[in-house]
Amino acid sequence: CISYSGRCLLSDYLDGRQSNRGACVQACRWKYEIRALDSSKEGNYLTLEEDDRGAYILNSKDLNMIAHLEEMQKAGVDSFKIEGRMKSEYYLATVIHAYRMAIDGAPLSMVQDELQAVAHRDYTTAYTLGENRETVNYTNSQSKGDYTFIANVLSSEGGFVQAEMRNRFKIGDKLEILSPSENFKKVFTVKKILDSLGQEVNDAKLVQEKYQIECPYPLKEGDFLRRKSV
Repeated sequence: CISYSGRCLLSDYLDGRQSNRGACVQACRWKYEIRALDSSKEGNYLTLEEDDRGAYILNSKDLNMIAHLEEMQKAGVDSFKIEGRMKSEYYLATVIHAYRMAIDGAPLSMVQDELQAVAHRDYTTAYTLGENRETVNYTNSQSKGDYTFIANVLSSEGGFVQAEMRNRFKIGDKLEILSPSENFKKVFTVKKILDSLGQEVNDAKLVQEKYQIECPYPLKEGDFLRRKSV
């Protein structure tokens, strides 16, 4: 972040929290109002109204170089860093998996679709390929992803997976698997849910509750369940 925009320093100045030590308040994502002093009328402040580009004037777009990995490899780059601070485990799993797929030769369209699965700001190559005036996400703090993170898989046994719930789901929902295994992108319909007391429920709505979900695939700890957004 700091080499891209320099805006990480705002966190230190505004809140005393050191952004480069994992404590960022994400001040660059806030919506701002700027006031200008009218010199002809002492003490009279004029509000600068936002235009059709919005008021997120410090909100950098997300750097995305996945389409240029081969060029960077040919240039001698042999290590790629994925930004992970202030991100969820689901975000990290999705993005790292997408880059791993790209490095292993998966079609670009497939990995680009995977990067749309998580909530993100508009993507940019920033200044890597030369001058770029479109590096700020003016309209909002971030966009919604194509998928909703549903649960983090803890274990799998006897046709059920135990998973810690992150977002509400219910009987009849179709859940997709995010996994480094052969189960990646497999989909199943939720037919039975048990809560932590072993009682059958139709609607899983308690955040971080550990639910048993009937699943035809033998999943592993660290796999994720997600649902296609409407």
